[in-house]
Amino acid sequence: MSGNRIIEQVKIDDIDLSDETYKISSGKFHSADSSENSLKRLNSNALHALADSIEKIGLINLPILKKVKDRYMIICGFKRVHAMKFINCMLQTSATVILPESAEPSQEEKISCASIAIADNAFQRQLNVMEQLRGVSLLKEYLSIEQIALSSHLIFNSRMNVAMIRMFDELSRMPESVHELIENERLAMTTALKLKECAIEEIDSFADLFLKIRTGLNKQKEIITNIIEIAAREDISIADLISSDDIISITDQDDIDENRKGNLVRSILLQRRYPNLSKAKEQFAENFKKLSMKGDIKFDPPVDFEGRDYTFSFKVSTVEELTQKVEILSRVSHNPLIGQILP
Repeated sequence: MSGNRIIEQVKIDDIDLSDETYKISSGKFHSADSSENSLKRLNSNALHALADSIEKIGLINLPILKKVKDRYMIICGFKRVHAMKFINCMLQTSATVILPESAEPSQEEKISCASIAIADNAFQRQLNVMEQLRGVSLLKEYLSIEQIALSSHLIFNSRMNVAMIRMFDELSRMPESVHELIENERLAMTTALKLKECAIEEIDSFADLFLKIRTGLNKQKEIITNIIEIAAREDISIADLISSDDIISITDQDDIDENRKGNLVRSILLQRRYPNLSKAKEQFAENFKKLSMKGDIKFDPPVDFEGRDYTFSFKVSTVEELTQKVEILSRVSHNPLIGQILP
């Protein structure tokens, strides 16, 4: 660690709470309005328990600050410092202070501060995706991807390969709207990377959509792919497609849960992207219903109707059940509708 570290009493008001250069953990603490009421509104949920603990038990782990002229910047311990500001009962706090070697910090010193900020969180708990992303972004200013990978186990408390770090690096350059989706578990990391070739306004349109629906990883990718392909084929913008009446009529309904909205949007897009396939599926479902096959017999067409092989499947546990199933299939084979289904 470059620079000297000492433990001293620091006035809370001398700490720059707005400087979040080394902030890794999720959650917002800073507000442009620094009044007591504003701070209480901002921090009450996230910091209430920690503030109570510090007030009753005291500060167990000291935050690490860096002396910058006559002010201090937080290297790690953002929640602790803000909690003390929140309880508004301490004029000063004990802290480990990094004294600068010179007026202009060296690259080694910056790397050391970034490593401390990341490790302070990583060795307490597993970092989430956005915290790893912020850590990689901090180090990437001074180290190569290969150098970060080599020391990742010492800093992130887990080994990260070059491909993973490169993925975080690519995500770090994407708009804040994507970061918020990832942080709120609205969009998977690998799905977000599918948007990296899109324009900013297109990414913002996707962000608006995924704020209103919830889907799994594969469905997210499918929705994005279909939207991009439909927009290109129909020569319309992605924003116009996402804000079209058939999509808005689903996403803006308050009485439908977000998972259901996701499935309905996916279905609309599939019908619009593959109209012939959608019609074929609807016709098959209608004919299957008319066949009135009972006895839990499944009848499945080839995938996407590309092929000639249809599948009947059922389960039996007795000879009597097998006989019943065979009789049902025999009856179905003489139904004229089966001729409209099978080639």
